[in-house]
Amino acid sequence: MALHTTVSQRKVVIVGSGFAGIRAALDLAKDKNIKVTLVSNKAHFEYFPRIYRVVTGKSPLQVCIPLSEIFSNTNVEVVRDEVMDVDIATKKVTGKSGSVYNYDDTLHQTH
Repeated sequence: MALHTTVSQRKVVIVGSGFAGIRAALDLAKDKNIKVTLVSNKAHFEYFPRIYRVVTGKSPLQVCIPLSEIFSNTNVEVVRDEVMDVDIATKKVTGKSGSVYNYDDTLHQTH
């Protein structure tokens, strides 16, 4: 008889899709025991170092990269919402939409 151990998936909520939010989500997504939810008020990442291209007549698409493209083939769930409240006591993030995103307060790594 084989014993099966179930590893519960840890929940992480990342607020914002700037450089830090995207990097954190991509790094955490490498661990399949972590469910990552990225909450952003935009459906895209704005890459401001390329803003000059828009000013010089190029397409705004060169500045805005869709989050769905960045997180394709990852276990990151991208949610378009605006965070209105973070309740540390109950480990919940509430969005303007009324949706509630639960998270775990600690991440434990086992080797």
